[in-house]
Amino acid sequence: MFDPTDFRRLASRLLRNSKSDAADCRTAVSRLYYYVFLFARNYLEPHFIFSKVGAVHEEVQLLFQNASNPLAMQIAVKISALRAQRNTADYDLAHPDIGTLPTARLAEENTKRLAGEISELLSGDDAQAVISAMKSWAKMSSKPRPRS
Repeated sequence: MFDPTDFRRLASRLLRNSKSDAADCRTAVSRLYYYVFLFARNYLEPHFIFSKVGAVHEEVQLLFQNASNPLAMQIAVKISALRAQRNTADYDLAHPDIGTLPTARLAEENTKRLAGEISELLSGDDAQAVISAMKSWAKMSSKPRPRS
């Protein structure tokens, strides 16, 4: 099974030296999003049945957004912002800043912090309450479906 941490390691390698070019920086930003998305989804998969298509990205973000927990809501905003950065890196080739080393390194720092927050939230003392709140919301919205 693929370890999403490999995406973070790849991004770090791409950003390691000062000669990283726009392609390195854009690729790093893209892989950093996928790292944190997959990291979060892996925590949630024992509790939810996700869509098999692109909707899973929104489902993960919405679970955090609707978990009735301040940290979870902050995580949702950060995941959404990182996804927007990823889309810019992959599709907006005229964007002037996304392909720069400072922007990519900031994304790397933010991603490491975000993964720590996700881990703290979903394995800490409040984890059961957060998962329960997510399941309650998911039952009403029908996507993703909670596991029994």
